[in-house]
This record gives sequence, structure tokens and C-alpha cells, in this order.
Amino acid sequence: MVSPVWLLLSLAIIFSSTVSAFSGNFKLTNMTVFSPSQSSANSTEGSYVEFNFGDEDTAQIGPIHCCVQWAVNASPPTTWPGSCDNDTFAVLVSSWNGVQDLTLDLQHTYIDNSVGEYPYNVLTKFANLSLAYPSTQYYDCDMSKAECQGSSAITAVVTSSTA
Repeated sequence: MVSPVWLLLSLAIIFSSTVSAFSGNFKLTNMTVFSPSQSSANSTEGSYVEFNFGDEDTAQIGPIHCCVQWAVNASPPTTWPGSCDNDTFAVLVSSWNGVQDLTLDLQHTYIDNSVGEYPYNVLTKFANLSLAYPSTQYYDCDMSKAECQGSSAITAVVTSSTA
């Protein structure tokens, strides 16, 4: 019979390895959110959200370019399209009330052998990021153009993860 102490110790070691594997947040840089039809009813240009997506836990990968686009007077896509240059990163515009008020759902899936062997080493992290002008730090908008930009890196706090 396995001692309860050894069982608890084993669980603590596994848990601490998993927690350390998910310790980093997401960093979004070079952000631009543009919706010309919001500032001009005659615009025929679509809207987009574009940025570089980095994960503090996989800094060796470097930031990955992501862009979600949609047609004029339409809503953002409701599925996780291939919106990033690297398919292990994904973004979804989950709420859209214009460039001044939107929410992004972010996810990154990667391999971390420090937490075990396949399939237990496949980790996915999730974050929701609300961007609201003028309250979100580093999110600056020119409402006359319906364009917002990140003036510095914006942190998306990882709220959940799976292994």
C-alpha cells in the first residue's frame, strides 16, 4: 500500500511542475485596431485587429504576427480562424463594440517535456483581454480615424490552462 505522505508528495511535485510550466503571461506588441466604416459611413474598407503575440513561457519562439480581418459592416469571425503566422497561437475577437471597446480571446499550445511525456506535455494557455479606450493602459485611439494602437507592450494575463 502506498503511504498517503508519498502520494501527497508526488501530487505536490506534479502540481508544482505544471504550475511553473504555466507561469508566464502573453505580451501583445505592435497592436493596431482599425475600422474605417466606424468613422466614415462611405468606407468600403474592412476592419482588422493586428498585433505580435508573444508568450513569456516560450520566449525562444519570439512574437508571432496575428491578424483578424472582416468585411465592412460585418461582425468579426466567430470561429478561431488561422489568424496567426504560427498555428500554435490563436486569437478570436469575442466581443466587438468598435475599436474603442473589444475583447480578444487568446490561446497558445506548445510542448513542454518538463511536465511529462506525450500527451501530458501538450500545454494550452488561455487569456481574455479587454481593450477599452481610454481606460486600457498603452491602448491609444484616434476616434476620428477609428484607429487604435498599442503604444507599448500590452499584457494579457493567462487565466486558465490545460495539459
